[in-house]
Amino acid sequence: MSVVKLKKVTLIGLSGDRDRVLADLQTKGCLHLIPLAHTPGKSGPEGISSNAREALKYLVSCPRRWRQSSLAEEFDPARVEGRALEIKGRLLDLGDRKDSLVERIETLTPFGDFDFPAPGDLAGLRIWLYAVPDAQVDEIESSELAWARVGHKNRVSYFAVLSEDRPEGLTVAPVDAGDDSLRELEKQLERVEMEIEDLRAERASLSRWLTLYTRNLDHLEDQASFDRAKTLCRDDKLLFAVQGWAAARDVAALTEYASRNDLTLDVSDPASGETPPVSFDNPRRLSYGEQLLAFYQLPGYRDWDPSSVVFLSFALFFGLILGDAAYGALLGVVLLILWKRLGQTDSGRGFRRLMTAIVSASVVVGVMLGSYFGTSPRPDSWLGRLKVLDINDFGSMMQLSILIGGSHVVLANLSTAWHRRRSAAAVAPLGWALITTGGLVSFVGMQTVAAPVGVSILITGALGVLFFSGTGPVRGLRGAIARLVAGIKGLAGFSGLFGDVLSYLRLFALGLASASLAVTFNGLASQVADAGNRQGIAVLGALLILVIGHALNLTLGVISGVVHGLRLNLIEFYKWSVFEEGTAFRAFRKKEKMRWKP
Repeated sequence: MSVVKLKKVTLIGLSGDRDRVLADLQTKGCLHLIPLAHTPGKSGPEGISSNAREALKYLVSCPRRWRQSSLAEEFDPARVEGRALEIKGRLLDLGDRKDSLVERIETLTPFGDFDFPAPGDLAGLRIWLYAVPDAQVDEIESSELAWARVGHKNRVSYFAVLSEDRPEGLTVAPVDAGDDSLRELEKQLERVEMEIEDLRAERASLSRWLTLYTRNLDHLEDQASFDRAKTLCRDDKLLFAVQGWAAARDVAALTEYASRNDLTLDVSDPASGETPPVSFDNPRRLSYGEQLLAFYQLPGYRDWDPSSVVFLSFALFFGLILGDAAYGALLGVVLLILWKRLGQTDSGRGFRRLMTAIVSASVVVGVMLGSYFGTSPRPDSWLGRLKVLDINDFGSMMQLSILIGGSHVVLANLSTAWHRRRSAAAVAPLGWALITTGGLVSFVGMQTVAAPVGVSILITGALGVLFFSGTGPVRGLRGAIARLVAGIKGLAGFSGLFGDVLSYLRLFALGLASASLAVTFNGLASQVADAGNRQGIAVLGALLILVIGHALNLTLGVISGVVHGLRLNLIEFYKWSVFEEGTAFRAFRKKEKMRWKP
């Protein structure tokens, strides 16, 4: 549960060996490449996807597909990719051209088919076309312009006006007719429609290769990644150099590879001004927390790794917000249905582990609250004896929410303090942890002997924040004053701390809202059933209320659990634990598991 320590490595060799070395590095998959040559776009080859998936999506969406071919010897994936994207771009252009032609034809049709005269044929005069509403016809008819009415339709008169320049004094703008006649525009439209039909037919013919293309998708992306990597190398026709970030544990293997292949290898630590990418070392069962962080912001390379904490606390907060064991069990059924499908990819397996944690937390919290579709078991039943919390006990539930929030903030500050334990910078987050702890002790032990103890802890933490929020050296009176001013500014964050802890009250508020809605739907269903003596249509109506009501409540609970569960982790928790923004480590590696054969 830490950020992987990286080394900057540079490999230098003969230019003739460049492609072979890059191919070997792509197979090893341990480098995040750093551009040594100017190249447009993102810095890493994995940061820019090839167009292979775009072409695949375009062919898959083809409304009319041809029978799939198995003739691998006649299949050229690069040609299929390139031609599919050419067709896509051309069809988009032709679609715009067709729309423009249709619009111009509709505009010119009321004026009839005629050829525009050449500029010198009318002694400098031009033809200006107007579509004039009947209410404004007098503007032209009473003018001194040379005009002719050429049509009338739907209370609109169509005029042709002769004038050297655009006529003045008219409130109606002339029609933008262009230079082509109606006859020529219709020919152009027919040519465009024919080309569109031809391209659509070719797109359909390319769809015959979808099965083979899908199998070779990883190969295409690997090739695009390889081509991108070549643009990042420094090559002066005699020597080449490739540079990247590698995990410290991989340096030994790179050293051995460089030695075997007559390459020069330089290894160095990240400089103070450099910002290496971020890679995490987490147990597989908690690794999906990294995806939750990536949803918002990765920590900086020199920060600590909060992904495991976020994984567990997100599942807990989701369970508290959902607050019903039966709802959690329903989510578990959905998970079981999708279990095999989710297990087909690494990301799917990670999401499956997260869902398992969410379902477990939801069921456990629901059992502790004694809530099953908004109903509670009898106190003397075995399920009733497992109920230890009462959602309707506002005081206790608010206190529990504040304790959870305060503990979460304390954990954030303690983790930061531990990460900085080798410097005095650890004292300030430790002080905030003590302030929060003291506040919680005083809150829980109000009017007891624990209250003074809590105040003492709070004051101790405040002194730590006051004297260690500043990072500059204390040299003389000026340094001491600067440190004190920094400490006072630091203590100003107390109001923010107070607000952040209170934000966790949403756990109780949303859980109460979910429970209240479940009880309300149960009550409505019972009233409908009772009104019809629990027979016939009344029972059906009650069942509909229960199904629709609980489905709606479950949907709202899932949305609230995701949104607010992430918010408490990535806003309140992040505020006290993560202070830099990092970029993801994207290894230059092969996706293809088997060697591609054309």
